[in-house]
Amino acid sequence: MAALKQEVAALKQQFSGSSASEAGSVTGSDQAASDAVFSLQQPFEYNGVTFTITEKERTKQIHEQLAAADGYEFLLYNITLHNTGNEDYSYSQNDYSIVLSNGVIQGNHLILDFKNVLDGFLSSGELAPGGQTTGWVAFEVPAGDEPIEFRYEKATFSGVKGSFKIKL
Repeated sequence: MAALKQEVAALKQQFSGSSASEAGSVTGSDQAASDAVFSLQQPFEYNGVTFTITEKERTKQIHEQLAAADGYEFLLYNITLHNTGNEDYSYSQNDYSIVLSNGVIQGNHLILDFKNVLDGFLSSGELAPGGQTTGWVAFEVPAGDEPIEFRYEKATFSGVKGSFKIKL
């Protein structure tokens, strides 16, 4: 019971003090209520994982068999994950979405790379403590659209386990 009271006090202090974007990291075990906002290209720690997210490129075609629809293009983001926590960390390309300029929330373009032909693609897996991986995720967006937000939401069968946003 004392540990729970300490955790609640720490969360109250976190939300009454500086914002998560100013602090550069979020602590505490219950991040579901957190609406942390971070910056593109700046490493930050969230739930025991250091994230670095950058825009990689825009392209009409990812692979010879994967082309964007007419009037659309792929927007690729490069994501580096470093497990700085004490537990294994499960990651997936499905944890990411963007908000388009018209306010529509766009999930990533689901890519199944069964033949392992896409270099540097972030699919899904696990990282042991100290483990690190880098890969890109793709979003099919209207050509020239300038998304306003990049989002992370770790969903589990029991609900959302954490989320953060990056203003673009």
